[in-house]
Amino acid sequence: MGRVRSTITTTVALAFVAAGLLGACGSLQPKLDGKTIALGVERDAKVNFEGTGAIIGTATCPAGREQRKGDRFDCHITIDHQAAVYSVLQTDGHGTVSPTLASHFVLFATLDDQTLAVLRQDGLPDATVACGYAHVWIVNPPASRDCIVTLSDHSTHTARVSIAADGGVQNVSVPGLNP
Repeated sequence: MGRVRSTITTTVALAFVAAGLLGACGSLQPKLDGKTIALGVERDAKVNFEGTGAIIGTATCPAGREQRKGDRFDCHITIDHQAAVYSVLQTDGHGTVSPTLASHFVLFATLDDQTLAVLRQDGLPDATVACGYAHVWIVNPPASRDCIVTLSDHSTHTARVSIAADGGVQNVSVPGLNP
């Protein structure tokens, strides 16, 4: 009787060991290095915003992600102290990835220039515009923003600038100045 019992115990123990080995085999699947991918996202952001003066922060990406072609995941980074998202696609099953900035953004220099063009069309040739002090605005258009318009007489006015879905200026409204 003791002999049968030890055989059953040994069989059950071997089953747990086999199950553990099978589970371990699944965990031997090659993993992506999240820290290396995060550094790549930071490099990509620095290249994308080179010359703008934007401050690029530290990126974070998921750790322990399996290498699998076609897999997509998000990494998070700050650009001019604003949260932004990069979508990362695994292009093969060997750890090659392609990061793409998924967050919409507007460069303030472009926003200023487009707003100024609208104001000049509206008969304010000497106006100046300041829509922001950062370099990049992470935005999900359509949206609007207040900008400061300064006229040649040094008076300042608040302009409401509407941003279209394509990221360009759709409308500029300056109470008391627009026709």
